[in-house]
Amino acid sequence: MLSRQGRKSRDRAGRLAGARYRRGSDRASLIRWTTSSEWGRYVTEPDAAADGLEATAPRLALAVGRLNRRLLRATAGLSHGTVSALSSIVRFGPLRLSELAQREDIAAPSITRIVADLEARGLVGREVDESDRRAFSIEATPAGVDYIVRARSARAELVTELLATLDAEQLAAVEAALPALEAMALRGLDASVRPPALG
Repeated sequence: MLSRQGRKSRDRAGRLAGARYRRGSDRASLIRWTTSSEWGRYVTEPDAAADGLEATAPRLALAVGRLNRRLLRATAGLSHGTVSALSSIVRFGPLRLSELAQREDIAAPSITRIVADLEARGLVGREVDESDRRAFSIEATPAGVDYIVRARSARAELVTELLATLDAEQLAAVEAALPALEAMALRGLDASVRPPALG
């Protein structure tokens, strides 16, 4: 049992420590040293926003991954990155590799591999850049344009079928989330190279 002097020291320490906060090391939370009545104990106060992100992120990643796998089957096996690059070439081409890498927001070595794959499939071709004959630009072939048209149609059809399985409340929730999802998809891209919305 603490002496009277010990109790005074304890209470004084509790009052001084009561307003001190520090960031928890195990997760995004605040740990507060409580007032004199709970002196010497720590209470974890979860950061609600951080906990919400921790719960939402894996669920969203899982859902997006599953949807991507279904969309992959609808695009004859080409990866999302490859289809996206081809779509940019069709829409904005001819493009230099550096311009395509910037639009797709990926590293030069990766875009080089993607273009090589598209070229091997006959979906894009190279042409000498008239402004710098040492360089070349990438342009979609008729087969590449046709592929994008068919891929967009197949993906839209698949997504329409999936949306049709939702009830009215779920469909409204998806529609309400679209602006935020679109903003996430464009995050990190320079505003000057963002592709225009499709009509």
